Amino acid sequence: SVTNMSGKEQKVTVEVAAAALAGTAENPVTFLGNRSVVVPLAVDAMQTVVFRAHAAAPIGGAAIAVKASAGDLISHDDLEVPIESALPKSRTSKRLELSADAADVLPELAGWVPTTERTSLWVTSNPYADAFGHMRYLVQYPYGCIEQTTSVTRPLLVLRDLLEQVDPEAYKGPLIDDMIKKGLERVLSMQTPTGGFGYWPGSEHPVPWGTAYATHMLLDAQKLNFPVPKERIDEALKYLDSQLVNNVRYLGETDDGEFDLRGSAPYMHYVLAVAGKGLKADMQKLLDQLVAAKKPASDKEEQIYLLKAGLWLAGDRRYEGDLKQPDLSPITAYRRNWWSFYSDLRRRGMMLSVMVDLFGADPATEKLAGLVAERLRTHRSEWYTTQELVWSVTGLGKLVQGASKGFEASLLVDGKPLAGDKSWTVPRASEKASLKVALTRKDKGKVYLLVNSEGIRTQPDFKTGGEGLKITRAYRKADGTPLDPEAEVALGEMIFTELTIRNNTGDAIENVALVDRFPAAWEVENPRLGRGATASFVEQDSLWDLAYMNLRDDRIEVFGALKSYETRKVYYASRAVVSGRFTIPPVEAEAMYDPSIWAREPGGKTNVKGPWKEFAGQ
Repeated sequence: SVTNMSGKEQKVTVEVAAAALAGTAENPVTFLGNRSVVVPLAVDAMQTVVFRAHAAAPIGGAAIAVKASAGDLISHDDLEVPIESALPKSRTSKRLELSADAADVLPELAGWVPTTERTSLWVTSNPYADAFGHMRYLVQYPYGCIEQTTSVTRPLLVLRDLLEQVDPEAYKGPLIDDMIKKGLERVLSMQTPTGGFGYWPGSEHPVPWGTAYATHMLLDAQKLNFPVPKERIDEALKYLDSQLVNNVRYLGETDDGEFDLRGSAPYMHYVLAVAGKGLKADMQKLLDQLVAAKKPASDKEEQIYLLKAGLWLAGDRRYEGDLKQPDLSPITAYRRNWWSFYSDLRRRGMMLSVMVDLFGADPATEKLAGLVAERLRTHRSEWYTTQELVWSVTGLGKLVQGASKGFEASLLVDGKPLAGDKSWTVPRASEKASLKVALTRKDKGKVYLLVNSEGIRTQPDFKTGGEGLKITRAYRKADGTPLDPEAEVALGEMIFTELTIRNNTGDAIENVALVDRFPAAWEVENPRLGRGATASFVEQDSLWDLAYMNLRDDRIEVFGALKSYETRKVYYASRAVVSGRFTIPPVEAEAMYDPSIWAREPGGKTNVKGPWKEFAGQ
């Protein structure tokens, strides 16, 4: 918009240009039509000039510069515009055994969209090193409940020194410390007046298992001299003690209690024992009940192990032999979708972590570590739950800290050595002319190269449909009639999004996360339709009773549970604030602790029509 404030009539030349931001292709924006327009303006008159452009880069950003001039009079404005890909980001992790003195890495980096990929490389003798490739996924996990905030913080705390070798750019010492402190602050923000921890920020009711998990992490942080107020830990320990003494003691053998209190009790006992406050008699009584109980193995074996470990910490060494003989049978895909977040892999990872804490590098510990590491190699990161990853990765990390000194390694990028000691980060590594690792051995031990890449694949593995869940998305006008976002949206118009989610199984599904990302042209208005301000067409009885809602600039995240074969709806309102043609990202849902239960509906396009047609193409 150009205004003539010069005091006389002017012919104003308006010009537009674009330049690439760092890491973006050379021509991120293609202009359609003229880049320069001459506008005659009377005194105090204003004129709108429109230029049409297309985002040509796959990802990155453009610096847009606009200049208006009339003789010696000049005015200019600059804007940086981000460019996001409509395709999903992917992560890959590969472990290669280095048998020669040099290795060509480029063949391992095919299939990335130019400018989008970033690769870290690590040369190590650690046989479990590829497990730490899951760390980037775990640390970036998007939801902020007590379990996942703790799961993000714990591995940073335990593996602080090792992570700098895994990814030297992402995990620098000061950065890790800052991430840990923020994680601790967020966890403490979820502590309730009773001393226990709520599941979501603002929750008034603590959850027993989540409290034990968060307290366990806070105790570890305190031992490492991170700033955790002693009184906050004392309050959490008092809550755990109170629950065990006043509630668990009096539970009937078939009474699990609210939020599966009985199932949480063994871990609560273990955490108290870690703090030096173990209840020996209560642990023994519960252990005897579990051993005698006629219930399926699965989480029972984990509970028995934790109670025996708690007794060991409390000074009772009768079960040391049992603790050193963990279950080494093949790990299955079994998961229990409930408040203990149990799975067979989580059980073995937790056992491994506890074993290392108690006994260090015992021969039985090594066997269990090999079993866990092999299981982590079978799938990509997103297949695992946060519980499976955090216990497995931290257990393996505790067992093998640091890198071997039996070799020297260097990385040659386009023939030139890159600074670094056995680990490097290379942006756009797949676009290099040459990428080679050179190795000088001092012994005959095995040496591995870990290649972890993140970016956008030219052929992404992106599935739609679902397993166990079904999700659909529709758009409506203010009167409730259907709206076609590609043909009918005007600048400034309100759009009502209707999300329908259904549990297609005969079992209840806990901790369902539904995420809907907005197109760049839309700005969310009211995410709580039906819970305050309403639209007349919303049926109150159909709304999903949410446990938590998280609203961000680019998406809305809602969380809740679904009964068997239950169908529920979520509504929110957006306003079209930018004209142009934009991508509508997919909408997706998942059971947070069983990724095999999921649903995804593909995205589309929205064409927001502004009053610019008469000006465009000048």
